[in-house]
Amino acid sequence: MDYKVQMEEENWQMLLDEIGWNVVTMRDRRYDMIIHLVTSAKGAKDYFNLPENKEKFQDGMKTAQIIDTNTINAWIGHPNF
Repeated sequence: MDYKVQMEEENWQMLLDEIGWNVVTMRDRRYDMIIHLVTSAKGAKDYFNLPENKEKFQDGMKTAQIIDTNTINAWIGHPNF
């Protein structure tokens, strides 16, 4: 499911179709439990990187927050998330 975060929805669906699986099979039947460690970019921003370039740091933090949220959304529905 982590790959889903990095792929366009159309490509994700093509991958599932190619291997003959659906989201439930991929998400719920392959893994017994999901443990998600939240990025420090959410809630512990002082510990997220030590920036040399403040502007670049802000972009990295925003990207990390988006990826983290998208990863959570990809796993929502798993019975042991």
